Amino acid sequence: MTGDRLTAAEAKELGLIRHVVPAEELMQVAHGKAARLATGPRMAIEGTKQTLNCLLRQAVDATLDYGLLREKQCMQVSDDCVEALTAFAEKREPVFTGN
Repeated sequence: MTGDRLTAAEAKELGLIRHVVPAEELMQVAHGKAARLATGPRMAIEGTKQTLNCLLRQAVDATLDYGLLREKQCMQVSDDCVEALTAFAEKREPVFTGN
C-alpha cells in the first residue's frame, strides 16, 4: 500500500507470498504446482478462478455481499464435489474426474 519495493524475503515475512525459490528451481517448482492443480477438482478450480477474476475486475465497487453471492453462483454440486466430501469423511485422498 505504501509503494515501497520489497525483496522476496520481505514479502514472505509479511505473508504476501508463500514460497521463495532460487531462479534455477522456478520452473521445476511451477511444474510441480501445475501438476498438482491438474489432478485437482477441475470445476471447483474453474469456479474459484472465475470468482476471483470477476472480483478483481470490480474490486473498487465489490462488496462482501456481492463476493459471497458470486461465489455461491459459481459453486456447483458435481461428482468431484461429492468425491471431495466423501474422501474427507473417509480420511483418504480424493480421486477427481473433472465431472
